[in-house]
Amino acid sequence: MKMRFDTDAPRRGPAWAAGKAVGPSEVREPFFAMPAPVKHDLQVFSTCPPSVFGTPLQYGRQIRDIARLSEDVGCDGILVYTGNAQIDPWLAAQFIIEATRRLCPLVSVEPLYMHPYTVAKMISSLAFLYGRQVHLNIVAAGRTPDLAALGAAAAPAERCAVLVEYVRIVEQLLRDGRATHEGRHYRLAGATMVPKFPENLMPRVLISASSDAGRRAAQALGAIPVEFPKPPGAYAPYAGACDASGAIRIGIIARANEDEAWNAARARFPSNGKRHLAAPAARSCTPAARILPAAVQPQTSAADSVYWPLPLHNARTLCPYLVGSHDGVARALARYAGAGYRTLILDGPAATEDMRHIGAALGRTGDYRPA
Repeated sequence: MKMRFDTDAPRRGPAWAAGKAVGPSEVREPFFAMPAPVKHDLQVFSTCPPSVFGTPLQYGRQIRDIARLSEDVGCDGILVYTGNAQIDPWLAAQFIIEATRRLCPLVSVEPLYMHPYTVAKMISSLAFLYGRQVHLNIVAAGRTPDLAALGAAAAPAERCAVLVEYVRIVEQLLRDGRATHEGRHYRLAGATMVPKFPENLMPRVLISASSDAGRRAAQALGAIPVEFPKPPGAYAPYAGACDASGAIRIGIIARANEDEAWNAARARFPSNGKRHLAAPAARSCTPAARILPAAVQPQTSAADSVYWPLPLHNARTLCPYLVGSHDGVARALARYAGAGYRTLILDGPAATEDMRHIGAALGRTGDYRPA
C-alpha cells in the first residue's frame, strides 16, 4: 500500500484534569479532503493491518497511516488484532492514540495473555495519559494452535465461564475502583484501581458471536455480539423493535458507480475456484470468522446484489463484502442499521482510494434512513 506519511508522529501530553481527549500540538494535513459527512447513528471501526506480514520499523508507519486514513473518513475507532504471531495490541493501541486526534482503539483481548486487573490498568493508564476511550474486543474462541502452544486449550463451556468472569472483573475495577471476586478462574481481594477511572470513558465490550461460547458470554454480560451479516434483503427494513445492540463484520468496496466497484472487487479477490488461507488474519488471528455460516453461503450470482460472500467463502478474508456504488452500499448499511446493527467493523482496505470511497458511502447512509 503506497501512502504518504508525516515525518514525525504528533506528540501528546496529559489532559486528565480537563477530561478531554488530547489533541496533537501540530495540525496535520489530512490524506484527502472529505466533504462534511451526512449525520448517521453508526459506530464504525476500521481494522489495523496484522503485524505478521509487517516489516520491522516500517510497520509503525503503516499503522499510523491506516489510523489517520480511518479518522479522516469518519471512523470512530480501529480494531487491533491479538495472537501469538502479532505484536502486543496494547503497544499498537498506544501508537494509534499518539498518531491520531480522536480515534479509539478496539483492542482484541485474549484472557490467556493478561490478567483482568492488568487489562483494567492498561485502560485506566491510557485514559490518564491521553483522555482517550479504549474499547474491548474479547476473543471468544481463541486460535487453537496458539492456545495449545501455551497449554491452555479449554472446552467451549469452560471458555464461556472464563470470559464472563474476566469481563466482569475489568468492568468492576473501572466502575468502582475496587474489586473483590471469588470465582472459579479468578480471585481478587479488595484490589484497587488508582487513579479513579472517569465514567465517560468506560469501554464498550464486543464479543464474537460466531461460537457458542461467544454467544453465551455476550448474552450473560450484555456485551455487543459481533456477527456475520446476512444479505441486506434478509432483514426487515427499519425494524422498530430492534435494540440497536448488534455489530457486524463487513468489508466494503465502493466506487462512484457499480461497474467500477465490481472491477475493483474482482481485481482484489479473483475467483479461481480454490480456497486460500493467505489472509494474514485468517492465518494468525482468532479463527471464529473462518467457520463459514450458512447465512453467508455464496449466492447464485455475486453480481446480482451488493452483498458478496465469495472472499469469505474462499478464505481470502474474514468477512463478506458489500460491493457497489456509494449509494448502493449506503442503502445496504442503512438496512443493517434499521435492523439493529449499528456498529460496523470494517475489513482492512487495500489502498488509500478504498478508504476515500468508504467514507463517501458512509456519508450517504443517513439519506436512506427514515426521518
